[in-house]
Amino acid sequence: VLVGGEANDFNLGMLSSPMMWASNAIADLASDTFVFTSGEGSMMYSTATGIADFTDGTDKIAYNDGVSYVSNPFASGALTSSSDAGFTAVQEVSSSLFLFYVSGTVTFDDSDVVNPNI
Repeated sequence: VLVGGEANDFNLGMLSSPMMWASNAIADLASDTFVFTSGEGSMMYSTATGIADFTDGTDKIAYNDGVSYVSNPFASGALTSSSDAGFTAVQEVSSSLFLFYVSGTVTFDDSDVVNPNI
């Protein structure tokens, strides 16, 4: 589980349950960047990396295809996202691996992506 803001140290163990994210991870006002690399994921979204305090419109992701960072992974078809059961997962199309998931329904697109090389 990744936390870009603050988490209560006493309750860090609670973050293993996504249902407890809202009460144990506090999003900050800073823009956080969560970095993912091709091939580093899970076959099931529920065992992929969770981002406990992703703030849509503020936080960003960076995606490296194994060679370089990609500025448009959603438009190019490298990544796709889907929502189910109160979570949104981002999946790598070529490997079918889920890279991460967040709480809520989030429409991920290339405006959520930052290229750290630029």
